[in-house]
Amino acid sequence: MAEEQRLPKKKPSSPDWALETGPLQALLSDPEVSEVMVNGPHSIFVERAGVIERSDLSFASQEELNKIASGIARLAGKEVSRKFPYADVRLPDGSRANIIVAPVAVEGPVITIRKAQSQMLDLRNLVKADFFDEKVLYFLNVCIAGRLNMIVSGGTSTGKTTLLNAIIGLIPNSERLVIIEDTLELVIRQDNVARLEARDESTYDEGFDTKRLVRNALRMRPDRIIVGETRGGEAWDILQAMNSGHEGSMTAIHANSATSALHKLEAFVLIEESGISSLLVRQHMADILNVIVQVERDAHGHRHISEIAEVIGLKEGKILTQSLFRRQEGQGIKSCGVTPKFLERQKKASSLVFPPNFFDPTKAIVLEGFTKK
Repeated sequence: MAEEQRLPKKKPSSPDWALETGPLQALLSDPEVSEVMVNGPHSIFVERAGVIERSDLSFASQEELNKIASGIARLAGKEVSRKFPYADVRLPDGSRANIIVAPVAVEGPVITIRKAQSQMLDLRNLVKADFFDEKVLYFLNVCIAGRLNMIVSGGTSTGKTTLLNAIIGLIPNSERLVIIEDTLELVIRQDNVARLEARDESTYDEGFDTKRLVRNALRMRPDRIIVGETRGGEAWDILQAMNSGHEGSMTAIHANSATSALHKLEAFVLIEESGISSLLVRQHMADILNVIVQVERDAHGHRHISEIAEVIGLKEGKILTQSLFRRQEGQGIKSCGVTPKFLERQKKASSLVFPPNFFDPTKAIVLEGFTKK
């Protein structure tokens, strides 16, 4: 009890764990700051509204920074030391931290904290912010209803998690979801949800990687399996899940284009599954995947959907795609004037209903309650 009494008084907007983070506390309690990056005791950067800027705050010494780095790691039951120089940490409020110390970090501990979203992002706000428009929202909702398999693709800090959150929010509450993440970030509002978090191997246990968790998820009676981000050997298992009664599953992948996302997914499978040919992998991908949603962040820090592409088949060993929507400079995202091939698939056709001329780029739609005004 005496220890608790010595803690500084909590600011109303500060998460509990931020109280003893020195100069970081002010940044972590600032609602406009989405990410904090510490490159040493006298080099702190933050991201506000998608723009990275240097903070005028600093640590009193490297010793103070060392102490705080160790304290943040301990919040998740981990340690950072010369023997264990880095750690991925999920903090009590859901924020995600990565910590690297000496001898790997040569100029003092490096800490990167991505703050947790305090609440589910309202779809209206995403439309208002031009992340996507009403026509794209309608399209994504139909894709969810039709149980299409989707990939969200994008580079670092482009809004993959934001978009995945929005898409998951469209899934009916009646469905059972299994959510698998390296570090819990997604904000889920459905009721029947099982959340699994991968754990690194350590001195104390063998760990559980995403691949093992995806395989286990198949035995959990899910309607859909959602993997926060595909980064390796789990890729083949995710494809198999999408093809074995779990249609409508989805994952994110780090890639700078829809084509690059497919190449990367294929590479992940081939690295892990050495006995499978690249042609077989591509055939499976062409048969199983339906839609790739590409996101990007522009020079002004604005995040948005830049393209929605459809996987339409395999020809001469190459996966074919077509763009359904593409962002045009100064005009926002527009239909490309082509009708999706997935509408021809009879199995899904009854749930894939669009208004007449929906894919005509000159035709706009307005959804009630989603005005940008």
